[in-house]
Amino acid sequence: MSVNQDSITSRHPSLYYADKIEEICAPLRRFDITYFRYIKNYSDNKHITLCDNKEWTKNFYAKGYHHISILLKDPELHKSGFILWSALQDAKTFLEDAEFGFNIGNGITLVEKRDNYCEFYNFGSSAHNKQIINFYLNNLDVLKRFTMYFKEKARPYIEHAEKIPIKISAHIGQTQTNKTFDRYHLERLHKQTYNIKQKYLKETKINNYKFTAGELKGIVLSGRELDCVLHILQGHNTKETADQLNISPRTVETHLSNIREKLNCSSKTAIKQKLLNCGFEIYKH
Repeated sequence: MSVNQDSITSRHPSLYYADKIEEICAPLRRFDITYFRYIKNYSDNKHITLCDNKEWTKNFYAKGYHHISILLKDPELHKSGFILWSALQDAKTFLEDAEFGFNIGNGITLVEKRDNYCEFYNFGSSAHNKQIINFYLNNLDVLKRFTMYFKEKARPYIEHAEKIPIKISAHIGQTQTNKTFDRYHLERLHKQTYNIKQKYLKETKINNYKFTAGELKGIVLSGRELDCVLHILQGHNTKETADQLNISPRTVETHLSNIREKLNCSSKTAIKQKLLNCGFEIYKH
């Protein structure tokens, strides 16, 4: 059973549990994170959402922002990672409404892509708190930990919401033509980013990297081994690493075998932990 976005009442989980979600979000207030919204968007045009701000949720659907929100597009368009709200040019209308009407702004969204759905964790602060962006970027591990804490504490509310998801009805913004355009637009952006990264990798080619401190002092990695290491630290698998580096998966496995031998590690997990202990803390999530 699902409900149309126009049929959301105060008894619907998206609104009914706002106070409970606010209680769960109490630890975030230590960092001046004053807004949180969870979205689980399915591939069948349905989604669930839980937010600590009931009034903004009502306003979001009342003004039809669900039709233009990039987070409620086809989940296949997204990749795991994070998005700064300032980069969401297509969302300018409702972001300005959130800022000036509800004092919600300066946000970041963590994206977790799954097989047939995407989960989005939206963190925001007050409209004037621009310095919070530096906090986000330097403390992604804090935000990631909260997503796990949230999933545990909000499990009964999520399960209830999943029984009556919100279905977005047909709309000019949801026609097949526009969906095709959305897909084309995002795939073009991904391709542009990929091409830029390939040029950047060529321009910043590293012949070798020598550890100068810690238990790995004196060990030397080749440039390609270093590239593979950086992808391991970001949680990428062999295929993803191969795609990003424009090499074959077999070549990646060869580099990983060499890395394991050099670092005296038996697994990717062991490699990651040893690197985090030797100067690569910036990649800790």
